[in-house]
Amino acid sequence: MNRQSLDPGADRPRNVAIIAAGGSGVRMGGLKKQFLPLAGLPVVVRSIRPFQDHPLVDAIVLVVPPGDIPFGQSLCSAYGLAKVKGVVEGGRSRSESVRSGLEAARSFHPDVILVHDGVRPLVRARLIDRVLEAATRHGAAVPAMEIYDSLKRVACDRVESSVPRERMRAVQTPQGFQSAWLYGAYSRPVLPEATDDAGLVEACGYPIAVLPGDRDNVKITSEDDLKLAGRLLADPGVAAGIGYDVHRLEAGRPFILGGVKIPSELGLTGHSDADVIVHAVIDALLGAAGLPDIGQQFPDTDPRFCGADSTGLLEQAVKTVAGVGCSVLSIDVTVVCERPRLAPHIPDMKARLAPILRVDPSRIGIKATTQEGMGFVGRAEGVCAWCVTLVQRH
Repeated sequence: MNRQSLDPGADRPRNVAIIAAGGSGVRMGGLKKQFLPLAGLPVVVRSIRPFQDHPLVDAIVLVVPPGDIPFGQSLCSAYGLAKVKGVVEGGRSRSESVRSGLEAARSFHPDVILVHDGVRPLVRARLIDRVLEAATRHGAAVPAMEIYDSLKRVACDRVESSVPRERMRAVQTPQGFQSAWLYGAYSRPVLPEATDDAGLVEACGYPIAVLPGDRDNVKITSEDDLKLAGRLLADPGVAAGIGYDVHRLEAGRPFILGGVKIPSELGLTGHSDADVIVHAVIDALLGAAGLPDIGQQFPDTDPRFCGADSTGLLEQAVKTVAGVGCSVLSIDVTVVCERPRLAPHIPDMKARLAPILRVDPSRIGIKATTQEGMGFVGRAEGVCAWCVTLVQRH
């Protein structure tokens, strides 16, 4: 267990995710269901990855069946799940497994804890967003789906009565809680009728906010579930976009690239702050989503954008592409600049752009090169940038 304090910054809480994958039931092919392959990856890896990639999740604790710690650690290493700071053994029940995860997470001093089933491999970043926001605001939050089928109370294969479905919901994970509430709930004897963490928190008298779930956020409990998840992944709806931008260099202007101000005698000139990296990223995103380009979204004839911070324009662009059902998977930027040397500033650029794009910095590539003294870039008259992006269409 790598015990360390997390410091996400003073402006937001520390968020830790517990992936409850401690079930020991053997399913298809003699494997535990959380380790079954799904479209080339183990189910549990797909369940972890959205939290690994989420910029607001600071650490992950993985709970595995007894005896499977080495296997869990090898999975995290093999698939680059660096945010998994601890792999611990679960117990005989789900509540015992979550309790084990909570003990492991205690050393991180979390403010908000997300608990997610290790067999829900299709959770999306936007659902994690909503649960985090609601848990931070209300103290506890669960995603839930409306039920459209008729409900019956049954005994001995006969209907006893009908159950009104209007106020019924099918609850999913991740479930989010202020850490004090969840630790308090688990400090008491576990109620047998509580089938999830929200049930334990509710029993303590705390209110639980309910928000819309995701129909595709399926739980793998049978071979049919696995086949359904495979079909949902078979056509991922991935789209690519390419963006390009160029601006002149002039004396007396700030030199801003990738949202980072870089010391330089020359700076880029334009209607906004002329950040060619961010502009190329915006155009790539808009293109991948099939939307009008940056010039139509943020025209230089509009005084609102005069001197604008381009990262603010990028935030608007990300919301725009999200509005048509697209989320960022990765971006790859090449910036061509003769001087100054940009390599030392690339980590800061990635850290600046990652939360705006809602991806982990590892999903952002930025490379810098020169023109070897040739052309307008080589003469230090301007800077240009190319960006290729992949987006997920939902």
